Amino acid sequence: ACGINAEVSGRPKHIYSIWRKMQKKSLAFDELFDVRAVRIIADKLQDCYAALGVVHTKYKHLPSEFDDYVANPKPNGYQSIHTVILGPEGKTIEIQIRTKQMHEESELGVAAHWKYKEGASSRSGYDEKITWLRKLLDWQEEMSDSGEMLDELRSQVFDDRVYAFTPRGDVVDLPMGATPLDFAYHIHSEVGHRC
Repeated sequence: ACGINAEVSGRPKHIYSIWRKMQKKSLAFDELFDVRAVRIIADKLQDCYAALGVVHTKYKHLPSEFDDYVANPKPNGYQSIHTVILGPEGKTIEIQIRTKQMHEESELGVAAHWKYKEGASSRSGYDEKITWLRKLLDWQEEMSDSGEMLDELRSQVFDDRVYAFTPRGDVVDLPMGATPLDFAYHIHSEVGHRC
């Protein structure tokens, strides 16, 4: 529409994150601006600002809820344009506008760089790893403290496995109950014989 090539989608919010935000900021549900959210992912940077112009022309927006993280990225590199509009029945809707590359970096972080570096030839297993990382990030967001998150992570993922690192940083996957000697033999029989 309007000569802008972009994908528009709803962005669901987890009930727990809504509740947590209400608790953290002492807000009532109707005081939250981002319960309903739409994401616009454009092909090019200029399409992001063109889409923002269309949104602000068609809907009344809340100037106090506008952030241009494209022009002023967050310290972690996050880039996106955020605005809040008054939609049907006066309900607030958060709009996030970004390019495809900004979206991948937002969703995948450094993993987005792995994707480009490794290319399509090493795609096997990549999507599964990304799905697992997303679940991990969701758990992190939902858990109130890191101890709770670690307990949940252990019970969901690592209940029958032990992971150890080699001096070179490689991960060795061992069964629960494995000993340092098992680790040494996993590296090489000569290493195990010396222990």
